[in-house]
Amino acid sequence: MGSNASPQARLLFKEAFDRLEQTVSANHPVDAQNLYSTTLQDVRTAARQIEQELSARQCLRNMRRIEPFFAGLERYSKIVEVLCNGTPYLPWIWAPVKLVLQLASDFTTAMEKLITVYGQIAEALPRFHRLSAAFQHNPDFQRVVATVYADILDFHREAYEFFRKQGWKIFFKSLWSGFDRRFKGILESLARHSELIDKEANSIDITEAKEWRSRLMENTAKKEQERSITQFRAVLSWLEVKDYEQRKQEDELDRQYNLHHDHSCDWILKNSKARSWMRLGTDELVLWLNGKPGAGKSVLSSVIIRFIQQDKHSVVLYYFCNYYSSDSNKSSHILRSLAAQLLRCNKDLSAYVYDEYICEGFTSSIPQLKKLIPAMLSGIPSVRIIIDGLDEFDHKAQSQILNDVIPFASASNGAVCKILVASRDITPIARHLSKRSTISLNRERVAVSAAMRSFVQHSLIDIRRNLSGMNVDNNITEIEHDLIDKADGGSTLMLLKAP
Repeated sequence: MGSNASPQARLLFKEAFDRLEQTVSANHPVDAQNLYSTTLQDVRTAARQIEQELSARQCLRNMRRIEPFFAGLERYSKIVEVLCNGTPYLPWIWAPVKLVLQLASDFTTAMEKLITVYGQIAEALPRFHRLSAAFQHNPDFQRVVATVYADILDFHREAYEFFRKQGWKIFFKSLWSGFDRRFKGILESLARHSELIDKEANSIDITEAKEWRSRLMENTAKKEQERSITQFRAVLSWLEVKDYEQRKQEDELDRQYNLHHDHSCDWILKNSKARSWMRLGTDELVLWLNGKPGAGKSVLSSVIIRFIQQDKHSVVLYYFCNYYSSDSNKSSHILRSLAAQLLRCNKDLSAYVYDEYICEGFTSSIPQLKKLIPAMLSGIPSVRIIIDGLDEFDHKAQSQILNDVIPFASASNGAVCKILVASRDITPIARHLSKRSTISLNRERVAVSAAMRSFVQHSLIDIRRNLSGMNVDNNITEIEHDLIDKADGGSTLMLLKAP
């Protein structure tokens, strides 16, 4: 930080820069690299190019309305440049504007909103140029300059996060209302500091303003959190999904996972079809894992779920059909459960469901859920859905569930959803899935037998230990061979952990 800045101002500059830089780098590192070298002229040039592109599409917007914003940033930057000499902070005052305009340029409503917002910021920007010569060495004045820097970068951070969200165009209406509330807090802070500058930097007011800004931001964040929680609960109520029903699913996942012996199911994670299905690419959108009763399909499903849960880039939704509610419509119950899990993974979706469905008076019927879930999926880059034990239901329910769920498998607009169904090889499931990529446990005898052998050997260790001193080794060995031979590559024995 340049030596002209006070310690308090240095800290404010650094904290604001770090918040924005970390946000951008975490989303797209290339964006961060570009922001370091973007000039204000680059931003102005980009705005003119966007205006030309909009004109060619007959969607012209008066981009000149943004010029007062650029002019205000230019005046303000001359003061910041002196205080931030020797740091990378200066370009980040204007550089994110170019990126945000480019991200929003093909969505007319978003462009109109952005131009209006930038105009409001221009009006609120303090007129530092009137006082900089007299006060630029005053620590309190520098603190106001740094606080305004924090306000501007906080706005850039909010705008960047908004337009980098997956599927923001679909959720624009509901997402913008939340952004607008947070922006108004930043705008209020800018207006407050503009007033201080017009009062010729009264030091007492400046000291109080720092505390006032902190309270404002805390209150804004608290209200936004409370609103988000209220909407989340309202949507869960609308979906009619009870907490205990989700707990049942989580408990069943835990129970199934704890049944496998360490490493006995690693083969499924190395299977070429399973690996292709789990990868982030678009291969193997639908995978069918089938086998006879007791072959370990549910345990293998749990192992896959746990594995995907460790990947921060993917979301996994699941449903174990042997634990379903009393709802007579099984497909409806599964769709509600999947929607609720999506909400828990991305609570921002609550605002969309609340605005577009609850406020519009729609019920959570199957037709509405079949429209809602694809929209929600488009807001998450990588989703995996696992339906286990579908053969537990009657044939009619099996067909309806597959007809309702399989269309969710898709790869478009940067969002990929893949589906795995684990069941017995029976009609009508086979009729729906026989042409899909398949892993048949009946054909995986080598892997299954190796897993079974590992389990049996491990399980008999305790027996040998308890009978130590007795001449039973030969008998135990015979038992081991008998169990392996009689399991026929498909019994629950090869997966179940001994008590």
